[in-house]
Amino acid sequence: MSSVLEQLMEMGFTQARAEKALKFSGNKGLEEAMEWIIENDSGDEEKEGINGTTETETMDLPLSYKCDDCDKCFRNEDEVQVHSARTGHVNYSQCSDAVSSLTEDERREQMKKLQELLRAKKTQREEQERHEEIEREKKRRQQHKTLSSAKAKFEEDEVRRFVEQKKREKEEDRAYL
Repeated sequence: MSSVLEQLMEMGFTQARAEKALKFSGNKGLEEAMEWIIENDSGDEEKEGINGTTETETMDLPLSYKCDDCDKCFRNEDEVQVHSARTGHVNYSQCSDAVSSLTEDERREQMKKLQELLRAKKTQREEQERHEEIEREKKRRQQHKTLSSAKAKFEEDEVRRFVEQKKREKEEDRAYL
């Protein structure tokens, strides 16, 4: 392989595309081959071969991914990562089946279901928060009640000690007289 061909392939061009660029640029060099590629870049998935015949490049990327834990299909790796983060699932396989896009009606129906689910979760969360608030208030009242009774007992003991102290002092005063 020529060094120009290798350089083009290192830049990310397929071997067929690089060979074709070299052929049509007259093997003059890397710069001419790059110019030919830029001028003749069609951007289509189908590329012409060196002979002028068309060949389809096969993509190494799978059409979809499937979660082996819950059998749900995903269009791309981003959806897989989101699903993995949300559910903790880690077993995925590549599928050759393409995940079909939703029609407008299916999309509306799915949005409606999601909105209902969100409303239900919000209601449940609010109910849980109300229940927790009631429990916190009960606990606060119980603590206040316990604290009040302990304080009252302490004050009673304090008064009793004071009365006993005064009683002892009177008895001592009588003993000296």
